Amino acid sequence: MTGRRNWNACAIALGVSCLAGCAHETPQLPTMYLPLGIVSSSFAESAHYKSELERLAKALDNDSTDISVYRQRARLHVRASQFVQAEVDLTRAIEVLMNDNSPESNVLAGLHIQRGTVRWGLEHVDRAIADYTQAIELKPNAWEAYFHRWQAYRFQGKTDLAEQDRERGMQLNPEVFGKEYAFDFGVI
Repeated sequence: MTGRRNWNACAIALGVSCLAGCAHETPQLPTMYLPLGIVSSSFAESAHYKSELERLAKALDNDSTDISVYRQRARLHVRASQFVQAEVDLTRAIEVLMNDNSPESNVLAGLHIQRGTVRWGLEHVDRAIADYTQAIELKPNAWEAYFHRWQAYRFQGKTDLAEQDRERGMQLNPEVFGKEYAFDFGVI
């Protein structure tokens, strides 16, 4: 019995000393890349969604050139997983802004980034990349556009192009571009 107690005491002491002196770092898991955030197709059936759509439709009846209303409605559609409708609204907002004699490049770049993420949600990755590229041309320091294009190139397996965007992104926002990202949880 004494030998068993000594063995248990030794095991406990070893365990405690290992906890105190052998602290292992917890491995950093990649951050999930969710360009559209969390969406829910059931939201499309909600009274809130329907009443907001009505409100925004009335606002567009009053002023069909109000790009902020198109953006709001696109965000609402995204929350409801209605990506085609969101793409239509963002395309319309881009058209309205382009009809302006001197479109605001920051706003236009933002619309292209937003439409790119919607196109990613529609699995039109090449079209999303085209939007991110357009945003970069309009606003060369748009780290968000580099970020999403980097992820899109990674998704397509275009590692050289992805690395170029990551390097540029590290200059613009090292905190974001210094992390690792995953497209799904996968099996560890």
